[in-house]
Amino acid sequence: MVASGLLSGVGVLVAVLSHSYFVATLGYALTGLGVANIVPVLYGVAGRAMSGRGIARVATLGYMGFLAGPPLIGYVAHAFNLRSGLLVIAVSLLAVAALATWLFARLERGDGAQAV
Repeated sequence: MVASGLLSGVGVLVAVLSHSYFVATLGYALTGLGVANIVPVLYGVAGRAMSGRGIARVATLGYMGFLAGPPLIGYVAHAFNLRSGLLVIAVSLLAVAALATWLFARLERGDGAQAV
C-alpha cells in the first residue's frame, strides 16, 4: 500500500507538473501501476480483519470517494486552475501511502475492528 500510494502519487505529480507529453504519459503510466494494486489490497485486508463488515466499510468509503472526488477536483480547478485540481489527486494518493502505515500498524496490534 505504501509503495502503491507513493508510486501513484509521484506519477500524478510528474504528469501534472510536466510540460512534455511524453513525460506526462510516463507519469500517468506510473499512476496506473500504483493504483491498480490499492483496491485489491484494501479488500483483502478488510476481509481478513473483519470479514463482511470490513469489506462493506471499504466499499462504502470507496463509493464516498467516487462521489466526493470529482466535485472537489472540479471546485479546486474552478477556483484556481486544472493543474491545481489534479494536484488534489496527488495529495490524496500520497495520503494513502502515509495512512497505510498507520492502518497496518493498528491491524497488527489487534485493534483492526476499529481501524477498518
